[in-house]
Amino acid sequence: MVKKRDVVLQRNSSLHEGMAVRAHADRLTLASIEDIGNLPKSGWMPVGSVEFCLAAMIHQQMDRSYVSTYPECLREFLHREAWLDTAGNVLANSRRVFVKPSARQKLFTGFVCRMVMGRKSL
Repeated sequence: MVKKRDVVLQRNSSLHEGMAVRAHADRLTLASIEDIGNLPKSGWMPVGSVEFCLAAMIHQQMDRSYVSTYPECLREFLHREAWLDTAGNVLANSRRVFVKPSARQKLFTGFVCRMVMGRKSL
């Protein structure tokens, strides 16, 4: 029988991820991306890199059409405003904003951007 808080932690994850998982998981399994195919088809949550979690979603036949790095249920913990916008709107904004890709994770490294007197300042 699979418990509700079965977690599969990616091998060689960060110390912080490991500590958080150990504090809240009923059962913990360590696995690599290559190990995912040997795991049950459902009943567990992956914790690790984007690639690890996407591989787990594929294995579990989950809809991954929109994978948010800021899921709605965790927004209260961001301690900042988050929204989708276009590059043009961000560059026209006079506020400092943190920019990261939304269409595909890891498309580029996030950065802080601010327009200063008509010129982009990074």
